[in-house]
Amino acid sequence: MQDAAPAWAPDGADTDTWESWAAGFFATYCIECHNASDPKGLTFGVQSVVAANRDTIKCGVCVAQQPSWNCPASPPAKQFPISDSSGTNPKPSDADRVVDWILAGCK
Repeated sequence: MQDAAPAWAPDGADTDTWESWAAGFFATYCIECHNASDPKGLTFGVQSVVAANRDTIKCGVCVAQQPSWNCPASPPAKQFPISDSSGTNPKPSDADRVVDWILAGCK
């Protein structure tokens, strides 16, 4: 039996898009730190910012890095999202799905 889809992941979506899936993923897992207050301007609630940083995100959120991605030593796989100070923030169970979305062009 499959787990129920998160509230932000609509059932029956044929293709993961920013609107139908990725915006919710980033809102749930990333914008606690990467929001309008991010000193580096990494506002991951904005699709164009995510797309511009896709290589770093892909390397750090994936379950296993692929040699063809040429990932630097940092971030390592499963690095993101970093735990908050209490260690209670959610971690994605479907990191490969966001990698697939990135590889498909962040649309």
